[in-house]
Amino acid sequence: PNENRTPRIPEEVMTPLLAWSLRYVTHFSADIFAARHELERLEARRDRLIARETGLDPAQRRMRQRRRLSAYLAALRQQGRGGIDTHVSIDPDSGQPWRSRFDVKALALEETMLQAAAYIVCAYLSGMRDSEIQAMKRGCLSVVRGEDGAILRHRIRSTAYKGKRGGGQQADWVTIAPVADAVAVLEQLSV
Repeated sequence: PNENRTPRIPEEVMTPLLAWSLRYVTHFSADIFAARHELERLEARRDRLIARETGLDPAQRRMRQRRRLSAYLAALRQQGRGGIDTHVSIDPDSGQPWRSRFDVKALALEETMLQAAAYIVCAYLSGMRDSEIQAMKRGCLSVVRGEDGAILRHRIRSTAYKGKRGGGQQADWVTIAPVADAVAVLEQLSV
């Protein structure tokens, strides 16, 4: 009588949702992280240039910035490029790029989608409850290897709440490689 009575997500919904989530974690995450790294490099360069010009007269600073921006945009236009040039991988199912080029807004959206995808993989394939997934901390994933170096199991340490009093109790979940990949993605997103 105390069991969860929430209806299961229908298979015709869960199957494509899980497939797309796994694709995000295993294929598309590398593109998203590469785009984030490229954007961080561009922002760091911008910050260095601004710092070098802090002592200039405001009118002179604006003129330099406009000239530099015009030259930068002209060079991009001449090369037929956009602002973030990160390569977009081919979707293995369609044979086409999985998305158009990244820009700042698209990158923020894709990072959110990647976080949701990693959560879906963890929630559906690990056996962990929502509160237990949310209680995961950086470094929660460990790998047990055999004498030959082969991975024997992936283990997640978090806090179990069901049937526990107070703030829960530390527990381990043995899981599969796709969940380990999803946890690694979540850790990278939370840097």
